[in-house]
Amino acid sequence: MTRKVSEHEWQELMEIYAKRDNLEMHRAAAAGAAGLAATYPEDREVQLFCAITQYYCAHRLKDHGRKREVASQGVAAAGRIMRMDPHDYDARYWWVLNQFQARMAEGIPAALREARKIRGYIDDLIADEPDRFEAYMMKGVLYRELPPLISWGDKKKGVKMLEKAASLAPRDPEVLLELAAAYAKVRRKADARVAYRKVIDESTPPPNREWETEDARAYALKMLKKL
Repeated sequence: MTRKVSEHEWQELMEIYAKRDNLEMHRAAAAGAAGLAATYPEDREVQLFCAITQYYCAHRLKDHGRKREVASQGVAAAGRIMRMDPHDYDARYWWVLNQFQARMAEGIPAALREARKIRGYIDDLIADEPDRFEAYMMKGVLYRELPPLISWGDKKKGVKMLEKAASLAPRDPEVLLELAAAYAKVRRKADARVAYRKVIDESTPPPNREWETEDARAYALKMLKKL
């Protein structure tokens, strides 16, 4: 019989998570999610929530050791789902994101080595579920950010991948934010302004990511002023 997290345990975690605009509370939420994920290894909802929470928390951390530790907990949570179902798209997606975050914390050489492996994982996700936007977004960001001479970066391909992601998820704040950054990178300032404006005016928060969406809107407004 699969053990599930209790309603009381979940509510306690969500009360902490709701205060994650404060970085220390975000770290506390990530630690709490990791604890529940380890206690209930067969509860997919808890594992997925943990993987997502660790990724966003790790993204905010400046200390490389802590960033790696938190992202590695996200890798572990996604891995538990993958052991139950190797084809689970969400688990595979968040496993890749956390894995890359952990390698980034180790330094640029480690991140570049990981990027070579990640491209294959992303292509598999796209082939398996071509109507999901997440893998296109991830590939677009890596195309945009990776150095072309020593990796597989390509800013123009990044734009195309992110436009594809936006066509599948036209109100997702993260997709729109990444697309705006891609337009700015290739000097398409008018398109960047339109995309940033959509983040502010048209984006819809994904489940449990209301604060992240507000943060994206604030960042979009900041970047609009710089264009």
